[in-house]
Amino acid sequence: MSLRDLLEQAIQQQQLENQVRRDTAVQFTPSAGQVANVTGMLAPGAGIADAKGLYPSLGSFEQPFTEAFSNEPYPSMAENLERGGFGGYFDAIMQGLGVAGDALYAAPVVGPVLGATVGTGLKGLGALGAVAKATAKSSKSGKGITALDETKKMLQADVNTFAKDDLGFTSPTMEALITKAPANLKGKQITEWAKSEGATNKGVKPKELEFLGLDEFVAANPNATVRETIEGISGNKVKVSTNILSEDAGMPTIEFTNSTPLEDPLDGSKLYQHMIDDLKADINVGYEPDDDILRIYNAFSDEYGVAPIESFADMQKVDNEVLEASIDRSAKNDYMNDPYIRIQPQLQRHSIGTEISDETFAFGNGNVGYQLFVDGERVTNKDNIAYSESEAQIQLRNAIDESGGDPVRIAGYDDFADDGGTKWKGQVDNSLPGGSNYREVVFNWDNAPVRHGGFDHFDDDNQIAHALIRDRKLADGTDTLHGDEIQSDIHTKGSQDGYDTPENRAEMQTKANNAGKEFDEFFETFLEEELTPKINQSFRKGNISQDGLKAVNKQIDEFKQLGADRKIGVSEFLYFEDQLLNYDVGVGTSPTSQYRWDVMRLKSDELHTSLRDIDDLVPNYPYKKDYYDMALKKMLLLAIEEGKPAISVSGSAPMKARYSEEYAKFYETLYDKKIPSAMEKLSNKYGGEFYKGDLDAVDTFGPSTIDYDILDSNIIRITPEMKEKILKEGIQSFGTGGIVDSGITNLNTSKKKTDGIVAIATP
Repeated sequence: MSLRDLLEQAIQQQQLENQVRRDTAVQFTPSAGQVANVTGMLAPGAGIADAKGLYPSLGSFEQPFTEAFSNEPYPSMAENLERGGFGGYFDAIMQGLGVAGDALYAAPVVGPVLGATVGTGLKGLGALGAVAKATAKSSKSGKGITALDETKKMLQADVNTFAKDDLGFTSPTMEALITKAPANLKGKQITEWAKSEGATNKGVKPKELEFLGLDEFVAANPNATVRETIEGISGNKVKVSTNILSEDAGMPTIEFTNSTPLEDPLDGSKLYQHMIDDLKADINVGYEPDDDILRIYNAFSDEYGVAPIESFADMQKVDNEVLEASIDRSAKNDYMNDPYIRIQPQLQRHSIGTEISDETFAFGNGNVGYQLFVDGERVTNKDNIAYSESEAQIQLRNAIDESGGDPVRIAGYDDFADDGGTKWKGQVDNSLPGGSNYREVVFNWDNAPVRHGGFDHFDDDNQIAHALIRDRKLADGTDTLHGDEIQSDIHTKGSQDGYDTPENRAEMQTKANNAGKEFDEFFETFLEEELTPKINQSFRKGNISQDGLKAVNKQIDEFKQLGADRKIGVSEFLYFEDQLLNYDVGVGTSPTSQYRWDVMRLKSDELHTSLRDIDDLVPNYPYKKDYYDMALKKMLLLAIEEGKPAISVSGSAPMKARYSEEYAKFYETLYDKKIPSAMEKLSNKYGGEFYKGDLDAVDTFGPSTIDYDILDSNIIRITPEMKEKILKEGIQSFGTGGIVDSGITNLNTSKKKTDGIVAIATP
């Protein structure tokens, strides 16, 4: 199905909904004859006539005023009592209320005073009984007030218009507002209802309310009705689309070579020098090292022409180049047991484009992490240290891209798959190869009010999460749509740095203001009690000239202005410090002076940190704690579309093997607990079968010896019941609870393949 076909379907659906509204409005409008008939029921004596079986029944919606009283009368009260049952007794009770009303009209004392009030009220209740009878009768005949059916049609038309997105997926909160919210609510009452426990039980999702802008709309429109509010916020529904990455064939390709250098790449010193120093210190104080150094010394003795030694005591007596060489060799051996690795990128021979210098590399190991350098400049993100070679390669590739050169792709990781370019296939294949039809899907917030800067894995500046998926086989031979990885860069960062919500920003701004106030106060004291006297003293001694004094004072004024503007940071402080030293101002030359200087540095750092914390706040994006649930729903829809009988997601073992044990707890929590729990809930809701099993070993690794733990997977078997239920009802965009009559009318089945527009494009 093409995009044009989908648009044409949407237009036809909208026209149908408009017609339903017009037809329903006509059916709900009472005729002139009906109005006259009901009004007549309120007249004195009409209740008694009805009880005797003499009052004409309510006519149809087409009946004119002249025929208001031309219909056959309703059965009398006696006939209704004789008929019995719910209908007979109910009609008799309503007629009794009409008779009671007439009796109050006729009462000698009450009638003149309250008869027109109480009596009319009772007769009005009796008249409602006649309306109810007419409603039931017209419902059976398919005409008139088709109560439930027509109401459902109207509500469903609003659900289709305001709660669904372009491809038929439904916002549960919008649907609850349309179908469950009391229609007479206005303004603030609507927000109070939506945030109540009762509304949550009726389908409102608090985590979706956060993004619908309900509070803001009601604040701007305090008298808005429920319908006006629904219309006003419907455009704020979170719409998630997907981007399936494709690469430019001309993009330069890089590969990596590893080496284990003995010298520091920055200063040329020995990387094991600290081990040499420790050995020498141990020997000097009499601490006996292991036998390795004695063995090395005697091995070198023939080469250097010296006599071998027999004990550690003999070693302490010698002082020659053999001992130096032996200590060096012993330290080097220890270092090589866990050496530093230099990961050097270079262009493949057939690639042209960005030049990569020898000073671009990653350096470290799995214990201390890897430091990144581009053109000799350290570019390591201290908040995201790589602890595996694979992750170091990814981060280094991204750092090369960010340095301003042409984008590059990693050989093996960025090779072109059958369905388009991919970035990380080789990365995944390191621990879990095999399968087919590998794809990378980035889930983006289409109508995001604010963008971010993109992240390490993908550049999309409105991404919520991503999934690496491919077709695999389960151990019993069943085909499955398998998730090799499900991750969210923005929510990983958000959990570390916080989200840019009004509450967080206000809290951090208060912290920054307090830090700024403390800095201002201390800086004023520092100027008066420390810096100004030192400058004047230096000037009186002739250590600083008149021009120098002007320059220093100018520097102080500029520094004060930076502080007032809350722009002072570590680099500005260090520059200020260097300037004072250049003018020979004796700051820090006494314990008191040094203390004041150190405290001012501390206050400067606190101010800079608090301002940086505000800048580091992550845009407030949806699916903070359940991005994996959203991705699972897309996988489930795609699997149904492609006719696959199952979906599956790896456990934590491949992730730990692929990356590092450093984040083992995170992988275990996500892949062994949270994801299987979400899959089980989805399966229970829609009638699937959730279980834990294995991928097929041969399909994954071929005929070879493998680690079977790495094949562990969480699986949903898509039963016929589950498929039918999802195709009929759809899946809510937020949460796994509640039935949604959304349907996937635009989602292709396995019998009719999509051309890529539908895929897994919406919540």
